[in-house]
This record gives sequence, C-alpha cells and structure tokens, in this order.
Amino acid sequence: MSLFKPAVAIDRLVIEGGTSRKWVDMARIGWQIEFPNRGQGPCGCDFSYVEFDVAKWMDKHDRISGDYLWEVGVKPVFRLQRLIVTPWFAVKGFLEGSVGIHYISEKSIDNTAYYTSTQYQFGEHLAYGFAFGKNNEFVIMQRFQHFSNGNTVYPNPGLNLRITHISYSF
Repeated sequence: MSLFKPAVAIDRLVIEGGTSRKWVDMARIGWQIEFPNRGQGPCGCDFSYVEFDVAKWMDKHDRISGDYLWEVGVKPVFRLQRLIVTPWFAVKGFLEGSVGIHYISEKSIDNTAYYTSTQYQFGEHLAYGFAFGKNNEFVIMQRFQHFSNGNTVYPNPGLNLRITHISYSF
C-alpha cells in the first residue's frame, strides 16, 4: 500500500507540428489531464481536459541562423463528440475549442517581420479529429490556432497556425 497518491496524473501525451502562412513553423510537446467525473451532456459535449504545452517557434525561411523562441501554455478544452460506427470500424469523431494563456520567450523572431508588443498571449483553437483504438487511446486531429495579446497593447499582429496533433492515452 502506498502512503502517497498523486493528486493529478498525466492522462495523455501530445506531439504537434504546425506552420503559419508567413513567419514561423512550430514543434510542440504537451500533456493532458482529463477531468475525472466530467459526465457528458445530452449533446455529447463535455469539459474534457486541461492541456499544458511547451513549443519551439522557428523562423520559417531561415533555418541556418537558428533563430527561434519558446512558448509555454495552458488551456482548458471543451469537446463535442459522437461515436461513429461502420461495418469496418468504430471511432469517436469530435469538434473542440479552447481559449488559453501562453507566454513566449521573445517578442519577435529576429529575421522575420513577426513582432508583438507583449510576451503574454491568448491562444484560441478550433479543431476536428478522431479518437480510435480499443479504448480510444489514439487521437489525431487538425487544429487551427490563433495567438494574440487580445488588443491589450499595440502592435498586435496576431499569428495563425495550422497544426497537426497526435496523442496517446496511457
């Protein structure tokens, strides 16, 4: 018998890669903590999990200079999902959305035109994807994420990323 029980356990490991149209490419690793008694509403929606992540943003056009910045974020995620059953397989299809808080290590990536006036950013995402496997342990999704400082200070160019997400549940 263990004297100590972890208060929170990591439920899912996340790996993501993304790109913006103009300035940066991004690689991210994260972890998700699911809410234990989250229940499901009549529409199949729930307040699913909180995601913590660390990302590296790299200059999209100049890989040689090694110019990059780091981003750390936390976000609660709301998911709407349905079981999809066919004669060949069963998966859970879903839509999800989130608004979170992020901190970036620098206000700009030197060799790009991207510059923001604050290191604290809001990050919103909308996504669609599928959970599959014996216990839905595998997830693949496409996220569309926007970063900005919420017009708290100018300039506020914002940054849009298209992200491919894969994750595995323990």
